[in-house]
Amino acid sequence: TLFRSRINLLRSEKEEAQQIALRQKSAILEATARFVPEQFIAELNRKSIEEVSLGDAAEKDMTVLFADIRSFTTLSEQMVPRETFQFLNDYLAGVVPIVRSRGGHIDKYVGDALLALFPGSAIEAIQAAIAMHKSLENNGGPAGQKQLRIGTGIHTGKLIIGTVGEAQRMDVTVISDAVNVASRLEHLTKDFACRLIVSAETLNEEPQARSLTLRFLGTEYVTGRNDAVQIFEVLDADRDPLRDHKLLYRSDFEKAVNLYETGSIEESARLFQEMAMAHPDDGPARAFHKRAMRLLRLREGKAGHADLWQ
Repeated sequence: TLFRSRINLLRSEKEEAQQIALRQKSAILEATARFVPEQFIAELNRKSIEEVSLGDAAEKDMTVLFADIRSFTTLSEQMVPRETFQFLNDYLAGVVPIVRSRGGHIDKYVGDALLALFPGSAIEAIQAAIAMHKSLENNGGPAGQKQLRIGTGIHTGKLIIGTVGEAQRMDVTVISDAVNVASRLEHLTKDFACRLIVSAETLNEEPQARSLTLRFLGTEYVTGRNDAVQIFEVLDADRDPLRDHKLLYRSDFEKAVNLYETGSIEESARLFQEMAMAHPDDGPARAFHKRAMRLLRLREGKAGHADLWQ
């Protein structure tokens, strides 16, 4: 009958409207996931972004990876703003899938730096960092930047993941000493002119750490932290010739680090100089030699104004 046909038409229109609404909702949730990763929602014990509220928080043990492009300011000065953004996005398109493939996810992008979290094994974070370096070495960077280099720092510890802000604008973030330490270790890769530094805490938590090729870089104090951090260079991230050199001199290097830290500065300076001369790209050997020579000048009262601030 006409009445029944009308009812069926209304029912069909209603079902179609519901399907359109579901597709729109799915598209919105998919778009939102690009800004708030699903892993964050899961770590807050929520099923979807709709269930997340201001002040939600959870404490987790995670490994933090901090990576930064070397000399990015110099590179960006050669580009117009649109080229800079394209450069960054091309670079991230190459390295972020590596993070994801090892079980990590991006917490945030800070300029040319990225902060990634790994809730699983710490070895996954280290392997991701090694793969990132190898990818840039083998494939080059965006816009023909064949010599694009990054520095990476990795540390493991407790994190508080939660939402901050106010009713009209909130964000998901992590608050932790571990983030500060990872950032500082990344900064130390600049000081030491090396690629990848991890903390002893990360290695102590990782049963597979024995599979890595490491070199002890001594003990460093991190800004905002009372306890010193023992740090290691991961040689697996280096090119083979440099890695072979560092392996050959590893025992001498670690002996020199021990001499430096126990006050035998002159002897450590001699050993570091020998290693730096054997391979000019041994950044940590050059950095330690520079430190040792500065201390010797201070002892002799020959330090200039510049030495005091280096």
